[in-house]
Amino acid sequence: MIKLKSLITEKTLYHGTTIDNVGSIKKYGLTPLVGEFVKTAYDMSGYGEDIDPDDYFKELVFATDKKQLDKALTAMTAQIAYKLKKDFHDITDGEIERYGVLVVIKNGDSVMQYKKNDDGTYQ
Repeated sequence: MIKLKSLITEKTLYHGTTIDNVGSIKKYGLTPLVGEFVKTAYDMSGYGEDIDPDDYFKELVFATDKKQLDKALTAMTAQIAYKLKKDFHDITDGEIERYGVLVVIKNGDSVMQYKKNDDGTYQ
C-alpha cells in the first residue's frame, strides 16, 4: 500500500530539448547550461532590466509538470528552430518528432528543487 501511495503522489517532471543533447544527458544527466532559448526568453534588456541570463540562470535546469507540459514543448520547439535556423512557427510536427526530446524526470520533487523568486514565489 505504501508503494502505491508513493506512485500516486510522485511528481514527474519534463524537460524539452533536442536530440543533440541525448549523449550528454545519458552520460552526465541534466546539467545547468544557459542556451539560446533561455537567453532569448529571459532577455529583459528592452525593459530597462539589467539581468544577464548567463549569470542569473547558470545553476538552473528548467523542467515542468504535466499541467504545463506545453512549456517543455515550447522549449523543445525553440531549440529545434535554433538548430535548423528556422522561425519558431515554421517548425513542423515531423521536425519535432525527428529532432525533439522530452526528458522524463521521475520523482521530480526528490531530485530537483524549485527556484524561489525575490518576492517569495516559485518559478
